[in-house]
Amino acid sequence: MHPTVLLFTGHLLDSIDRISARFPYRLISEVRRMIAQEVRAFQSPDISQIAVSSLAAGGDILFAEAIVEAGIPLHIFLSHPPDEFVDRSVQYAKNHHDENENEWLHRFASSMDQAVSISIVDSKEGEDPYVACNREMLRHALQFSNNETQRILALAMMETESEVKQGGTADFALEIESNGIPVRRLWPHRPHRLYR
Repeated sequence: MHPTVLLFTGHLLDSIDRISARFPYRLISEVRRMIAQEVRAFQSPDISQIAVSSLAAGGDILFAEAIVEAGIPLHIFLSHPPDEFVDRSVQYAKNHHDENENEWLHRFASSMDQAVSISIVDSKEGEDPYVACNREMLRHALQFSNNETQRILALAMMETESEVKQGGTADFALEIESNGIPVRRLWPHRPHRLYR
């Protein structure tokens, strides 16, 4: 059975205060290529398909752009209202001295404009907003697939040995798997971790 939902989670671009490199700018082209390859393999013109993601600077926006280019309906979920989300997850200071401070804001806005739905997730008191957002994305994917987990393709653009941080990519990948959905973890191969 060909999947009908492509559920995505992925690393943010490195922030300027990150001690060790994880997703530096130099990996963008390769990550973009890997995402585009997965999107092409997912596509099936004969069935109704959707893609589900958040929209942080890095993997999320690269994924959203590939989905829009492929003509697949994009459903966006944000952990905070747009202005706050932009401050936290799009316009943060990244580890790149030539960064155009408006580049990711423009790409965020373009993806928002082309999404078929945008959901701002309200977290309960004491609940981590990123965890709440991830769970809502998963709930939406399950709902669209009529709870047929084999119709969901989950893609995590992350290092194999990523730290499991509450609400982060590795945490969400584990949450998806706990619901019986296999997660395809992808990341450019690097022989060793690079330090600044």
